[in-house]
Amino acid sequence: MTKRNMRRAAQGCLAAAALLAASPAGADCTIPTHVKEKLYTKTLNLYYTTQPNAQQSLNLYVPTKVANPPVLITIHGGAFEHGDDITSKQFAIQMTTFGIAVATVNYRLFKGQTNVYPAGISDVRCAASWLAANAATLGIDGTRFAVYGGSAGGNFSGLLGLAADPNGKFDGTPNCAASYPPPPMLGVADYFGLNEIQNPAAMNRYQTKVSERYLDVPNLKHNEALAAEASPITYVTPGAVPFFIARGTLDDTMPEQQATDMVAALQAAGVTEQYWDIPGLGHGFQPLDIERYPQLQDSGCALIAFYQGVFGISQ
Repeated sequence: MTKRNMRRAAQGCLAAAALLAASPAGADCTIPTHVKEKLYTKTLNLYYTTQPNAQQSLNLYVPTKVANPPVLITIHGGAFEHGDDITSKQFAIQMTTFGIAVATVNYRLFKGQTNVYPAGISDVRCAASWLAANAATLGIDGTRFAVYGGSAGGNFSGLLGLAADPNGKFDGTPNCAASYPPPPMLGVADYFGLNEIQNPAAMNRYQTKVSERYLDVPNLKHNEALAAEASPITYVTPGAVPFFIARGTLDDTMPEQQATDMVAALQAAGVTEQYWDIPGLGHGFQPLDIERYPQLQDSGCALIAFYQGVFGISQ
């Protein structure tokens, strides 16, 4: 681990300790690799629109021994055009052991010139609204929500957590089965997310091409206002909810500046944040996958502590 990464890891631990001192999870927490099915229930293919569509469904995992648990919404990545709710299935099951229900959300994926921006973030907001509206039936707490997202899902998690909705543009899912706006998020975790589309210095060739397809524009340089509108960093203001940001040191898919610029913006606004630069990992890992990546132990425990802290879980 480089001196820079050691410093960031230490800063992350200190931030977690300061924010979440009452939480039992720390660097030495026990992250389960296998969870017995009797410890959680799962409900698959819950549609949050009135016209069922596989891309507008979610799966819900609920701990069996906790009444009305808070809810973590997870948003998969995939360059806005690939992926599904199965991506974070194991992460969801692991999180139930800490008294947290998890909704893994699908959303419309763009293909060609269909389902382009802002279809995906609109769907995520609709799903959050639907979960809150149906909380009593689902056996979850309709007032305590947080969000996790990776890569493209990190972009959506930031937009959802920062309550971004320029001119009502992000509340346009056809046949949404709930009323907008969605419930406020209590915390945001962004793993290797796309946070700053409008800054050429923070983009590489791959992310530029992905964003141009997603935004349905031929050139980002000529569409800076739209790129800014789709970027979480645009909506960082004092009073924003806490953020947990992480990436792998070997990630050559998402530029490091996407994380560091977001951290700097949060710090400038006085927003509670912690940043983990995890050694030896690239792009797309799951946060609690310690079985394959033992180096996730410390950051994984810090992430658990982060969510327990924002949810007020002190068990």
